[in-house]
Amino acid sequence: MELGFDREKFDAVWRRVTLHKTADKPVTDTEGDMLCEFMDTLALGTCHCRALIARCPGRMSATLCRIVRDNLRISKQLRTLHFIVTGRTYRPDIVCEPPGTASDGLRTVYSGAVSSATALADAAETTRRPDFAGTYHTAAELKYHHAALVGRMIEDLVR
Repeated sequence: MELGFDREKFDAVWRRVTLHKTADKPVTDTEGDMLCEFMDTLALGTCHCRALIARCPGRMSATLCRIVRDNLRISKQLRTLHFIVTGRTYRPDIVCEPPGTASDGLRTVYSGAVSSATALADAAETTRRPDFAGTYHTAAELKYHHAALVGRMIEDLVR
């Protein structure tokens, strides 16, 4: 008797089992915690950008100001979603250390933007709140755009 492994059957069963497990979890706790993590990450990125504004010349400084404004807008949208889900307000209490150099700071901002964008895009695909998916998707696109802007600033620095 041969006991073969059927990957397709395994994946189908695994999806049913994990779907059943996630259906048992309350939406408010997981969604609220996830929103807090997003807001914490955005607040840290905003803090890093603010620290870099004075260190970067003209156009780079203006771009960082725009990223700060966008991050604040996204944070406000996420705070609103958090309140809808939990009934509580949340404000991140983040303090960041100033980066050693402008290039180190830009590297930190770049990696933070990419990780935020990826997490927000994943949330848009996996949320059980379809009314939140649009906000997550829009925020993810904006964070990918920020990563591209910071990537160009890094290119300008290393030339």
